[in-house]
Amino acid sequence: MDRPHVDPMALYNTILNLRDFLKTDVKILNETVLRRNEDTKNPKITLHPGCSIQVDISNIAPIEEKFTMIVFVGVGLGVQFPKTMPNLIKKTENELNFVVDLSNAPQESPYANVELNRVDSLEFETITIDEQDQGYVLFPGRSIRYKFNLTYKECPDIKQVKLFTEGTISMRHLFHYVNGVEISNQNIVSQL
Repeated sequence: MDRPHVDPMALYNTILNLRDFLKTDVKILNETVLRRNEDTKNPKITLHPGCSIQVDISNIAPIEEKFTMIVFVGVGLGVQFPKTMPNLIKKTENELNFVVDLSNAPQESPYANVELNRVDSLEFETITIDEQDQGYVLFPGRSIRYKFNLTYKECPDIKQVKLFTEGTISMRHLFHYVNGVEISNQNIVSQL
């Protein structure tokens, strides 16, 4: 019997396309930013023109019972500031207030099926300790919001700030297989 031909490059491209389910939206809002002055004898909080940068990272993979879940692990945000501003950032890094909002990304599976009581007393963990150590976990339909602010003095051209998002598709979830088996009359064998 001939095996069906599988084009390895087509398969590779299909796998690469899964990363498109990790979507990033950036919103920049002009606002007044609070900063402390550098005077240690008379510290004051002052207001400066600036902006708030909001980055939403979402897992837009479909949720269908007949397919396994596409789950991203190690999800995170990286920020690279322009080389012209490192000294200013060092002075204000405690005030940048990188806020991470996980309210729409609980770090456990929101789609847990009926709890299975395995006869070997083991279970498929929705998130392992190793996965938690890599960063946040993002299940389908969930999102993480990052937010920080800069003054225009610290960064006159906000377009010079570079943002990077990352995440790895969890092979554990992608290849996890659970099959429900029904007991029917055809399974029942009569014995005399």
